[in-house]
Amino acid sequence: MKKIFYTFLLISPLLFVASCEDSEELGCIDTQALNYNPEASIDNNSCCYSCYDSNTNYSIGEYCGNEVDSIIANGFSSTVQLHSLGNGEIVPPNTVGAIPLFDASGFPIFGTLSYENISCD
Repeated sequence: MKKIFYTFLLISPLLFVASCEDSEELGCIDTQALNYNPEASIDNNSCCYSCYDSNTNYSIGEYCGNEVDSIIANGFSSTVQLHSLGNGEIVPPNTVGAIPLFDASGFPIFGTLSYENISCD
C-alpha cells in the first residue's frame, strides 16, 4: 500500500505539469492584424485593423472585432473640420493641397463626411 501511495506522489505532479502545457491561449490569430498574437491558438474576435476610405485613401481609424464588419457593411460618417481644394469641392482633411475652411469670424467650419467604400487591413 505504501508503494502505491509513494508512486502516486511521484506521478501526480507530472500529470499537473502535462495538463498545463496543453492549455490553449485566446487572442487574435490573423497575421495581418495590428494586434496579431503568435501565442494564441483560438481566435477570440479581437483582431484590430487600420480602416480607410477606399475612394480617397482617407484613414478613418483603427477598429477591432465586430466593429470591423459593421464599418465595412454600413460605412462611416465623421464630423470633421471641412477642407476644400479651392474649387468648392469638400475633401477629407488629409487630402493633398486641401485648405481648412473658416467662417467670416475666423471660426473653423465643421461638417459631416460620409464614407461608404471602407477597407480594413
